Amino acid sequence: MLRYTNSTFERLLGYWLQLGVLICLVGLMCLPSFSAYKNLIYMFLYLPALILVCSDQIFLAQLKSKLMLLFVSFVLLGAASICWSDSGDELARVKRVLFILLFAAGVIACEYLKPKALEELLYLGAAVAAVSAGYALYSFYFVESAHLFSRMSGYGLLDHSILSVFVYGFFCIVAIVALLDQRVGPKFSIVLGLSAVVLTLYIFSTHTRGGIAALFCALVVYLGVSKSTLSRVVGVCILFVFMALGVYLFDSLVSRGVSLRPDLWLAGYDLAMQAPWLGHGVGSDYNIMIGLRRSFDHPHNMLVNILLDVGWVGLILWLSLYGWLLQHLIRSSLKVRGLAISLLTFAFVAALFDGDGPFVRPRAVWFISWVPLLLSISWVLLQGRMDSKKAKAHV
Repeated sequence: MLRYTNSTFERLLGYWLQLGVLICLVGLMCLPSFSAYKNLIYMFLYLPALILVCSDQIFLAQLKSKLMLLFVSFVLLGAASICWSDSGDELARVKRVLFILLFAAGVIACEYLKPKALEELLYLGAAVAAVSAGYALYSFYFVESAHLFSRMSGYGLLDHSILSVFVYGFFCIVAIVALLDQRVGPKFSIVLGLSAVVLTLYIFSTHTRGGIAALFCALVVYLGVSKSTLSRVVGVCILFVFMALGVYLFDSLVSRGVSLRPDLWLAGYDLAMQAPWLGHGVGSDYNIMIGLRRSFDHPHNMLVNILLDVGWVGLILWLSLYGWLLQHLIRSSLKVRGLAISLLTFAFVAALFDGDGPFVRPRAVWFISWVPLLLSISWVLLQGRMDSKKAKAHV
């Protein structure tokens, strides 16, 4: 096995990976097609990750932890389940699932080669997201002259209101928590402050109740884990702003009822119980019936979708991964601890109301599945690496 020791090579690889992570974060808002998004991720994230995995045994050693064992076990179960699914084109689907492992290696390697790189990319991504959301708001309300209480649907690759909130809600949490934790300088604080305002307005303009609930829960959880009195006071003020916006839009938010969600969840669960332990397999062609005439291809709940795909075994692995991560983060001294916990909370709550399973190509649903999960894993692994170095230094 090759072993590169040239620091110039590692720096170049680090820049390559950072560009790949940035494309992953902002590509859905900037690129013209999903094909371009996927191909650029292959070129700028998967490829350098593969090079590092094949060349650096020290990096591979960083991946040997119980946390990574849970993650890899879940992904491999998803890949194996394709063997008993009715999807067809099994080889292509297995490859798609296994690429998730390369995505994980790329994100973790980015932080491994340059600590704090992921955090800086997230803040840059939040600023880009605000520009994108601002353009969408301008187009909807000023160019199209939509009514103030109309429901905005987004544009481009994020033209679905719910899917767009997965992305913009993710970056809204990034901007708010960065401000509350005072993680950036005064000048960029202004940028993130404006970003948080624009992204919040966008999210409420979509009338997406699951996304709004996820945003609210993430901020409440952040207040629970924050150690700063000032951050808590400001956070409570932001919560009151959210509640005021919710009251203002109350009629629009409740006019659609529950959008068949409970019926979909129950029907999805009943279908999952036909293959309870290992599921129907990733890529299976589901037909979830509501009544006699309405059918859906997924239950609009990621946990139920995981149960359908990989059964109770897969769902237990997924929930164990979340639980293990939260346990590490709550006890850790990481400066991004509040951000990681808030992003995981946002992702978990948003996934309860919509989103199909995580075993899909890179797209908006990854912002409530793999992206927050792997960011948190990267930070926990980095903390473990730093603790190990400190322990050796004291010996």
